[in-house]
This record gives sequence, structure tokens and C-alpha cells, in this order.
Amino acid sequence: MNKISNAKKQILSFTGLLISILFFITTNAYADMKLYEGEPSVDDCRKCHGDDEHHPHPLLQKSVTQVHHELVSKPIKGLFNGYYDSVAPGDISSGSYECVSCHSYDGDTPIVEKDCLSCHPKNSLISRPRPDIKNVHHATLTFEKRDCVSCHRFLNPQKWPRKRGMKIYKDEPNEAECRRCHGDDNSQPHPALKEPNADRHHDLIGDPIEGFYDGFFDTVAPGDISSGEYECLSCHIYENSNYIAPHDCMKCHIRRSVISRPRPDVKNVHHNTQTFRDKNCNGCHRFY
Repeated sequence: MNKISNAKKQILSFTGLLISILFFITTNAYADMKLYEGEPSVDDCRKCHGDDEHHPHPLLQKSVTQVHHELVSKPIKGLFNGYYDSVAPGDISSGSYECVSCHSYDGDTPIVEKDCLSCHPKNSLISRPRPDIKNVHHATLTFEKRDCVSCHRFLNPQKWPRKRGMKIYKDEPNEAECRRCHGDDNSQPHPALKEPNADRHHDLIGDPIEGFYDGFFDTVAPGDISSGEYECLSCHIYENSNYIAPHDCMKCHIRRSVISRPRPDVKNVHHNTQTFRDKNCNGCHRFY
């Protein structure tokens, strides 16, 4: 009995240690991309959204008052399905936004609720950008364009210096920088990469060379591309009965195809990934 009890204690102790480690890794991995230094507050909200007359963030074209008034008669999404966990502090019985949903009245004078957090609770403002987590800041055109820096740098310029921004390279892209994530023929350091670099390239055999036709991601191949499809000789040199593999990534993946910002009209091979489609920006930008 004592042996079983001790074994249970060891398992519980190990489980607790593992949870602590995972919590530490997770919280620290995302610390640099927080919009807030501590807990979100009204003062923090005002840094971007301003007041009735001003909207400091350059991407906000309307005052916070205009934005809220345009909600009148629209469904209160948070009331129905917890969408972004945002509701309204007043009368929401109709299910649509009305004046009394946000305003109370002193006689005929509307009283304005000034506490942003009474409608937008913490979890609707700071959640990480994952498909299964809802964050009102990620329900924006800016986020849909994957223009992360426009918000994250606006409040924390010291964390995202203009000369570097969210680049995944310390300086210019080069072979050594690529290997930090993509590894060599036998390893793939980045956890999102499921097979070695060589296997990933061999999987292309028979596929059309997209860059050859339309400049897609500006990626081509250094060898024979006359067929328009990837073949062994598209990348390898055949010499003395051996296939010699090129190891200079930049011969195929030119600079603009690996560093362009994430905009719909700019092509970047790193943004043609499931990680990017999952809006998991930190999966790459925090890795290196």
C-alpha cells in the first residue's frame, strides 16, 4: 500500500512539475507580443482608441464614439454565442444594440459608460491569435492582412525596433539563418516542420514549378526547368554517377520571397504555410 501511495505521489509531483514548465514556456513565449504591460485597463485602451474626438492609432478612421453608434440595431453577438465575449452593460433584452444597451439616462441626458472593460472583458482582448480563441483585436482588417506590427509595435516600439520589426532574420537572409529553422538533411529544428529539408524538396518531384509560370513566391530552381515540372535535374547536378545537391537556399528562394511583409499583394513563402493560415504568428516570429 505504501509503495502504491508513494508511486502516486511521484506521479502527481512529476505532473505538477510538467504543468509548471509548460506554463512557463507558454507565458514567456508570448510575453513580447502583449499589447499591455500588465492587465488591460481603460488607459491602455485609450492609447490606441482615444476618446470621443481622437483616435491615436493611424489605422482607426473613426472615433470610438462613431464606431459604437454604428452598432445600433445590429445583433449583440456576445449575447447569443459568446462571440469575442463582448456584450453591453445596459438593457440587452431585444438582442440588438439600442441606445439603452450602453447608455443610462439622467432625465433626458444620456450617461456614457467610460469603462471599456465593462463590455470587453480581459479574455476578449488578450487571447493569442489561434482559430479556437476569440480576440476582438483579431476581428479586424489589419489582422486579416496579417499586419501584426501595426498594432504590436505601436504600443511597444522598444520591443519591435523599426530597423528589425518582426523579421525572422537577424540581418539579411542567408544559408545559416535558414538552417536555424529548416535544419539540414537529417534534422528540422522548427517543431512545425514534420520532415527533413531534403524530404520536403523531394516531395516536389512531378509538381509544377510555380515560380517558373507566374512568379509565385518568386521561387524557381537552379537547374533544368525546361519541362516546367520539378525533376531531379531541376535542383541536382549529375556528376561522376552522383547527384550533387545545392545547399545555397538563396539560389532558389530569392530575398523578396522570404522577407516580404504579410500583405495580400505581397508573396512570401513563409506565409504559404499552415502556421500562417492558423494565424499563429509567434510560431515563427518567436521561434528564433
